[in-house]
Amino acid sequence: MKRVSILLCILCLILCGCGAQTTDARGGEKEYISIKKGTTLPGSFYTNATVDSAADPFILYADGKYYLYSTGNKSIAVRTSLDLCVFEKSETPAMTLSDFPWLVDRSWAPEVYAYNGYYYMIFSAMTNTGSFSINIGRSASPLGPFRPMNDAPFFAPPYSVIDASLLFDGGRVYLYYSKDCSENIIGGVHISQTYGVEVNADLSGTVGEPVLLSTPEQPWEKQDSKWQWNEGPVVIAKDGKYYLFYSANYYQTKYYSVGYAVADAPLGAYVKPQNNCILAGNGVDVTGTGHCNYFYSPDGTELYMCYHRHTVAPNTDFGRSFCFDRLILEDGKAYVDGPSTTKRPLPGGTNHYFKHTSDITVRPEGDAVADGSTDSLFDGKIEHVKDALLLNSGGILHFEPAAPQTFYSVWLYTDCAAAGQMPTAYSLVINDTYEISGKVTSTMVDGAPTIIFLANLPDGTVISDFALTLTAEDAAAPLTLSEVVFVSKE
Repeated sequence: MKRVSILLCILCLILCGCGAQTTDARGGEKEYISIKKGTTLPGSFYTNATVDSAADPFILYADGKYYLYSTGNKSIAVRTSLDLCVFEKSETPAMTLSDFPWLVDRSWAPEVYAYNGYYYMIFSAMTNTGSFSINIGRSASPLGPFRPMNDAPFFAPPYSVIDASLLFDGGRVYLYYSKDCSENIIGGVHISQTYGVEVNADLSGTVGEPVLLSTPEQPWEKQDSKWQWNEGPVVIAKDGKYYLFYSANYYQTKYYSVGYAVADAPLGAYVKPQNNCILAGNGVDVTGTGHCNYFYSPDGTELYMCYHRHTVAPNTDFGRSFCFDRLILEDGKAYVDGPSTTKRPLPGGTNHYFKHTSDITVRPEGDAVADGSTDSLFDGKIEHVKDALLLNSGGILHFEPAAPQTFYSVWLYTDCAAAGQMPTAYSLVINDTYEISGKVTSTMVDGAPTIIFLANLPDGTVISDFALTLTAEDAAAPLTLSEVVFVSKE
């Protein structure tokens, strides 16, 4: 019997690549097979601001890849990516102004939609009159080339209009745009305002008169007394509500930020909630977070906001970089989990990685929870410490997937809330057999996740239970856990 036990131990050590078994650090007598945490590989996560020269970004997901469009001058480029990290620029532009004889310069803020068997690019550009107009090009491919649908601008009122966006809503189409402050002067103040108007279903023109939807009115939107902005509008329809997102303040300042308003119909009336600024920089290493848009994860489970920020903050003179973070809409309120500056899991379904939230059950053991709900661990609000869970040091949380399966990694976000302290160490027991333990990363890099890469588990390990324990030197004070993310790979 001894010989069998020894052989089993040796076999486990060979499979796991570790040197010894470890005793349960939570005070139990059971021993677990110690597994070393693996290395988290590139292409399995993203970090922001890695793509430069990407002002006013728009993301289209089509044919299993992401297409990134951004502001240009004489042309608009397109970049493609499988993982939202590494982008390849197309050899030829997606759109060239020379194909639109009435346009001369500054092709701004393109958006591309798959519609009725084609791809349509809507963008603003300066006409040969010196004012800005809104234009639409059509192509059989998201790579372009996008050619004009007619011989005149799509929308060119007798004033400058920029930052066009379309909403396709139940068979009807709506255009949102900014009446540009270069020509819109009210009471001596240059003001950009957001308007909306219905569009013909074939995108041949507008229907009816434009409606004013948003104008600078809250204190945070008026950092300059002579020039004020509500620009870059985009509308998302969800659960009977219409969420209008826009940017305020001058883009080349640290004050450029995103706000929102809510309505019950596509053309309003839109109401701005109090404290409606939901994406802003810190004025130091993140500034100019604005001109947003949105996209869904490939598996359709998550909504994301894409935006740009200044590339060399706090200096605002050296371009803008592409960023994106989770966007949450619920009960007429909007929340952006950002601007993030550390590693984040990829959107569900990207590069064959999938997140697990709704199919994970959380079961606290004994008095593990000091305060809060375990539901907050899967709400997508990593940086929103008010929704954090407080745990007693040494308490055990069991995470049980609806069906046993293999997992790629586990992400722990443990930013310190006002009522809790930062954990210093973790233990993750898998199937009541294997244990991975280590230091909590956030004690070294503020806001950074602790990523537990499961590559060193025996090949093909099917997991039915994770038991998580967090500890700190001060065992009397509760510990903060704001989010847990489980990732599998297809």
